[in-house]
Amino acid sequence: MARADSRSLKRLLRELAIKLEPILTIYREISEKGSMSREELEKILDGFYGSEKEKAVECIISWGTYLGIFRWSPSTWMLVHVKRHTR
Repeated sequence: MARADSRSLKRLLRELAIKLEPILTIYREISEKGSMSREELEKILDGFYGSEKEKAVECIISWGTYLGIFRWSPSTWMLVHVKRHTR
């Protein structure tokens, strides 16, 4: 049985998640621009999920922040790029 601490597991999941759509598109745009409004996020997710986009918005925000892909700023309703230090 493979074992990993929570930090390693999060890192592994983050690396996998940013290779999958729609997270890949969101990650690229946030990396380029530094942030993304909720409206921009909804527009992207509408193309993937249509009428289910509101559920997808909440899911993407929850998982993306948990995995450290981006931060959610509730006061500005913006996703904010998380800069990672490379070793």
